[in-house]
Amino acid sequence: MNKIRVFARLSLLIVIVASGAAQMCAQTVTGAMKQYLDGCVAMREAIENNDVPSLTDAKLLLSKTRLSNLSEDDFTAVDAASKSNIGAPKILYTSEFANELVKKGIISIKEDARDAHLMRETSGDLQVWHASIKPKSEASFVSMGVDECQMLLFSLSDSKLKLKVEDQNGVAKSWNPLNDSSAWVSTWTMPSDPSEFKFTIINDGDSEASFVIAIN
Repeated sequence: MNKIRVFARLSLLIVIVASGAAQMCAQTVTGAMKQYLDGCVAMREAIENNDVPSLTDAKLLLSKTRLSNLSEDDFTAVDAASKSNIGAPKILYTSEFANELVKKGIISIKEDARDAHLMRETSGDLQVWHASIKPKSEASFVSMGVDECQMLLFSLSDSKLKLKVEDQNGVAKSWNPLNDSSAWVSTWTMPSDPSEFKFTIINDGDSEASFVIAIN
C-alpha cells in the first residue's frame, strides 16, 4: 500500500513538473523574434549606459534581422483617443538608427527620430512600428493576421508598458520575457484566412514612452 501511495505521489509530481515545463516552453521567444529582442536589449543597454562603443555591437545584432515598416494601411486606431495618445518616437530599434548614433559619437534621444532613417527593406522577417505613447494612457488598434502570430512590445527599462492582444477567441496569452514592464510578448493563433485582431498598448508610467511593436 505504501509503495502504491509513493508511486501515486511520484506520478503526480511528474505531471506537475511536465505541466510547468510545457508552460515554460510555450513562453519561449525563438527565431527572428528572439534575435530581434537580443538586438533591442543590446541597444537599450548601450543607450542607458551612455556606452557608444557598445552601439556597434548592438548595430551588428540588429542587422541580423530583416525588418520592414508597418504602414498606416496595416492597422487602424479604434477611436480618436487612441490616435491622439500616440506620437513620434525618440528612439528606433534598428541597425540604421544605431549606426547614426555611432556616427555622431554621442547618445542623444531627446529629439524625435521620425526622420532618422528610411528602411530599405520591402519585406522582412518581422514588421515593426516605432512610436510613443502619452503617460497614463492607452491606445488600441485593429489589424489582420493569419495562422500563428507573435507580437513584441519593447521600450526603455524605466517604462511601464503593457501589451494586450484580443482576437475572436478572446485575450491572447502575454508575458514579459525580461521580467519587467519594458518588454511584452503575445502569441495567438489566427484562422488560415485573414482575420481581425486588436492590440492595445497601455502606459501606466508618469512619462511619455517610446516603443517598438514587432510582429511576425
